[in-house]
Amino acid sequence: SLTGSITSTEVVDETLYVYVNIDQYLSNGTCSLTMTSGSLSYTATAKLFADVSTSSCEGFAIPVSELSGGKNWNISIDLVSGDKSGVITGEASI
Repeated sequence: SLTGSITSTEVVDETLYVYVNIDQYLSNGTCSLTMTSGSLSYTATAKLFADVSTSSCEGFAIPVSELSGGKNWNISIDLVSGDKSGVITGEASI
Protein backbone atom coordinates (compact mmCIF):
# COMPACT_ATOMS: atom_id res chain seq x y z
CA SER A 1 0.00 0.00 0.00
CA LEU A 2 1.31 3.44 -0.93
CA THR A 3 1.49 6.04 1.83
CA GLY A 4 2.29 9.72 2.06
CA SER A 5 0.90 13.08 3.06
CA ILE A 6 -0.43 16.35 1.75
CA THR A 7 2.48 18.67 2.44
CA SER A 8 0.84 21.98 1.55
CA THR A 9 -2.50 23.54 0.65
CA GLU A 10 -2.28 27.25 -0.01
CA VAL A 11 -4.19 29.88 -1.97
CA VAL A 12 -2.07 32.24 -4.04
CA ASP A 13 -3.57 34.70 -6.55
CA GLU A 14 -7.00 32.99 -6.60
CA THR A 15 -5.48 29.53 -7.12
CA LEU A 16 -5.41 26.70 -4.58
CA TYR A 17 -2.16 24.73 -4.74
CA VAL A 18 -2.11 21.20 -3.33
CA TYR A 19 1.25 19.41 -2.95
CA VAL A 20 1.64 15.74 -2.08
CA ASN A 21 4.64 13.67 -0.92
CA ILE A 22 4.68 9.88 -1.31
CA ASP A 23 6.82 7.83 1.08
CA GLN A 24 7.93 5.27 -1.52
CA TYR A 25 10.18 5.65 -4.57
CA LEU A 26 8.06 5.17 -7.70
CA SER A 27 9.16 5.74 -11.28
CA ASN A 28 5.69 6.46 -12.69
CA GLY A 29 1.98 6.51 -11.95
CA THR A 30 -0.96 8.83 -11.40
CA CYS A 31 -2.47 10.91 -8.62
CA SER A 32 -6.23 11.42 -8.79
CA LEU A 33 -7.54 14.22 -6.58
CA THR A 34 -11.15 14.45 -5.39
CA MET A 35 -12.27 17.39 -3.26
CA THR A 36 -15.69 17.54 -1.61
CA SER A 37 -17.52 20.19 0.37
CA GLY A 38 -21.09 19.18 1.21
CA SER A 39 -22.70 18.29 -2.13
CA LEU A 40 -19.96 20.04 -4.14
CA SER A 41 -17.07 18.16 -5.69
CA TYR A 42 -14.00 18.81 -7.83
CA THR A 43 -11.69 16.26 -9.49
CA ALA A 44 -8.30 16.47 -11.19
CA THR A 45 -5.44 14.17 -12.17
CA ALA A 46 -1.68 14.71 -12.06
CA LYS A 47 1.34 12.61 -12.93
CA LEU A 48 3.43 11.00 -10.25
CA PHE A 49 7.18 11.54 -10.41
CA ALA A 50 10.21 10.21 -8.59
CA ASP A 51 12.48 12.17 -6.29
CA VAL A 52 15.73 10.87 -4.78
CA SER A 53 14.20 8.35 -2.34
CA THR A 54 10.51 9.29 -2.36
CA SER A 55 7.96 10.41 -4.95
CA SER A 56 5.40 13.13 -5.30
CA CYS A 57 2.44 14.22 -7.34
CA GLU A 58 3.15 16.83 -9.99
CA GLY A 59 1.01 19.21 -7.93
CA PHE A 60 -2.48 20.52 -8.35
CA ALA A 61 -3.31 24.15 -9.26
CA ILE A 62 -7.05 24.65 -8.80
CA PRO A 63 -8.75 27.95 -9.69
CA VAL A 64 -10.64 29.14 -6.60
CA SER A 65 -13.56 29.98 -8.94
CA GLU A 66 -13.96 26.21 -9.49
CA LEU A 67 -14.51 25.81 -5.74
CA SER A 68 -17.10 28.57 -5.28
CA GLY A 69 -19.79 27.73 -2.76
CA GLY A 70 -17.50 25.75 -0.48
CA LYS A 71 -15.21 26.98 2.27
CA ASN A 72 -13.93 23.77 3.91
CA TRP A 73 -12.95 20.96 1.57
CA ASN A 74 -12.10 17.31 2.23
CA ILE A 75 -9.30 16.07 0.00
CA SER A 76 -8.76 12.48 -1.15
CA ILE A 77 -5.89 11.57 -3.46
CA ASP A 78 -5.84 8.11 -5.03
CA LEU A 79 -2.32 6.95 -5.92
CA VAL A 80 -1.68 4.27 -8.52
CA SER A 81 1.69 2.99 -9.71
CA GLY A 82 1.79 -0.39 -11.42
CA ASP A 83 0.19 -2.89 -9.04
CA LYS A 84 0.55 -0.57 -6.03
CA SER A 85 -2.11 1.84 -4.80
CA GLY A 86 -3.00 3.98 -1.81
CA VAL A 87 -5.09 6.90 -0.63
CA ILE A 88 -3.92 10.12 1.02
CA THR A 89 -6.48 12.33 2.72
CA GLY A 90 -6.49 15.85 4.10
CA GLU A 91 -8.38 19.12 4.25
CA ALA A 92 -8.20 22.61 2.78
CA SER A 93 -9.92 25.87 3.64
CA ILE A 94 -10.59 28.50 1.01
